[in-house]
Amino acid sequence: MTGATPSLPNSASFRQRLLAGMTVLGLLVAGALAWKIYASDAERQRIAKAQTQSLVKAVEEHVLHTIQLADISLNGFANAIKAMPSSQRGSATVVGALLAANGASFSAKFQVLFIDADGIALAASDPVLVHSTSHAHRDYFQFHRRRDAGNGLYVGKPVIAREDGRRVFFLSRRVESAEGKFVGVIVARMDASRLAAVFDSMRSSQYASVVLAHRGGAIIARAPHFEQTFAAGVAQTDLFERTAGAPAGSGISSGTLDGQTRFYSYRALEDMPLLVSVSIASREWEEALRRDVRIGLAGLVLMAALMFGGGTLAVRSYARLERSENSYRRLYSSLRDGVVLIDCADCIAECNDAFLEIVGYDAQDIIGSDFLPWSPDQWRTGGARKEQDLNTLDQYEKECRRKTGETIYLNIKLWPINYSVGGNALMMLALVRDVTDQKRTQNALRQAHDDLEVKVLQRTAALVRTNEKLKTEISERKLVEEELRKSKDVLQQLSAHQERIKEIERKRIAREIHDDLGQSLLALRIDVSMMHARTAETHPKLHRKANTVLENIDGAIRSVKSIINNLRPATLELGLDAAIEWQVKEFERISGIRCHLTLDTTGICFDRDDERALALFRILQESLTNIARHAQASAVTVMLRVTGSRLCLRVTDNGIGIQPAAGAKPNAFGLVGMRERIHSLGGALDIESGAGHGTVITVYLEIRKDLVARTS
Repeated sequence: MTGATPSLPNSASFRQRLLAGMTVLGLLVAGALAWKIYASDAERQRIAKAQTQSLVKAVEEHVLHTIQLADISLNGFANAIKAMPSSQRGSATVVGALLAANGASFSAKFQVLFIDADGIALAASDPVLVHSTSHAHRDYFQFHRRRDAGNGLYVGKPVIAREDGRRVFFLSRRVESAEGKFVGVIVARMDASRLAAVFDSMRSSQYASVVLAHRGGAIIARAPHFEQTFAAGVAQTDLFERTAGAPAGSGISSGTLDGQTRFYSYRALEDMPLLVSVSIASREWEEALRRDVRIGLAGLVLMAALMFGGGTLAVRSYARLERSENSYRRLYSSLRDGVVLIDCADCIAECNDAFLEIVGYDAQDIIGSDFLPWSPDQWRTGGARKEQDLNTLDQYEKECRRKTGETIYLNIKLWPINYSVGGNALMMLALVRDVTDQKRTQNALRQAHDDLEVKVLQRTAALVRTNEKLKTEISERKLVEEELRKSKDVLQQLSAHQERIKEIERKRIAREIHDDLGQSLLALRIDVSMMHARTAETHPKLHRKANTVLENIDGAIRSVKSIINNLRPATLELGLDAAIEWQVKEFERISGIRCHLTLDTTGICFDRDDERALALFRILQESLTNIARHAQASAVTVMLRVTGSRLCLRVTDNGIGIQPAAGAKPNAFGLVGMRERIHSLGGALDIESGAGHGTVITVYLEIRKDLVARTS
């Protein structure tokens, strides 16, 4: 319909747009779900790594504690045997009594055996271990027999004991005489099953595995599966090669027993051929990953079903709406009176051809324009339509002009339609009828009547005008003076009110920028930082892009902070002194002009929103801005101090001064605005300037008694 807003798209176009929208939404949801699953899986792997590293440390501490206890005993026995006479040192009875007498405190944890220089077991804390057996072929005896072996602790490989079939490993020390001659080896037989039992109690879950291995590659103790894996090789064949460069680390490997992928952490014991390894099977987090995927797929299927059902319902509803719209527009176009649809902003949303013909405008000129030229007079004076006007207003006549400038008279009827939840009319419907011909006839009759009245009253009016002229001339001057005074007072009050409103708006806008945009940028930076950290090793290209985004976000945050400080510096909350000090430093930083500040306001305390403090701060801002733009100064002095009963602010520069022609410019409102703002607060502003001699701006404000009293 000519003169109306574009009609609804057809059903096919609507279906295409709806399908495209649902497709985009589905892709976004699927992408978000995939990212969530990926992030959850990465988090579970991070937790597994932390658990293995923590358990490795605990196992290492327990193993070191156990070995240190045994080593202390071995060292004590070695020194005791060293102190014996040579005749007693070779006596199995004497040495056996020594070992048996001191073995009660540790026999539950390990057993001690003394082997003489020929490799024969001479004595033990448990007599069962001594059958004059030869240990000359054992690795620990061969090690200590060498001259360069030293007196250090030797940790042997795991073996199955011939005496009782236990799974053990040996700790040993070289025993020398007082003269330094090799006399034998003192050996502690450690029960590996005890370590395996402790490891089993330390496991955090059924999927965790704890291993103590000899650096030769054989497993000493493992939980679980101790019996099956004792003295077997470790799963990570390159683990001992790694310890040469990194005594601790983490990795992923396949288990030898169950074939599962395992996440492991290891640590080599310092100065010992031992290695602690803790691993966790991936089954636990793989099951969680599969569960997340199943839940996500179920959610996608449910969302697709809901979108399909909702889309079908929307298409059917749209088809009904399209049919209703077509019927409405046919009726709308056939009316001979003008019909106008007015939105909640009092702008014309739609109109029919009859209305365009009445007012003489084209559709592109009228659609979206303000309805004010055709609205009731009370709306024009009141500023906006009122709900009570819509309820009481029946119809009205309006004098208007066509596009050609011709005057026309319209009879207009308004109906409120499309009410909001609160009962307010969101839109209106106007029925417009051209009554220009009837109105012209009425005006002609009224004009003839008025002409007769004028001729009757002209003679009387001449005398009245003469008398009134004399009275007017006498009182005119007084009235003019009084009106000027009142106008000046009103303008000053208006100026002060506008400044207060401006400060309130600056504070509100700064707060909203900080609360909304600042928090959004911070949340965005946190998200991008997390992505930046997580893609450092796996996605270098995305990592670099994330770094660029972080720099852009940081720049945006700095811009937001700058905008907030320009609107309302945060230092205003700390008081006038702090705000002035910040402003001077900021001006010096930005402009490069050297500044000197003197503050002496002892005994004066302004409220945060005190108009006087705000006025002084804004005048300082305006003065510094003028200096930066026009003064060409190299130094600025700012002073704020108390002089008697007045507070004085003085800004001095060494620039070119204010040119005589500058104050006469019609748009030179800066100095005028400062002067009016101070006058509205009962203060005074003085400007001293000479060409080439700089400018001095001085502001005086009376100090209110309550400010001094509150400070006291």
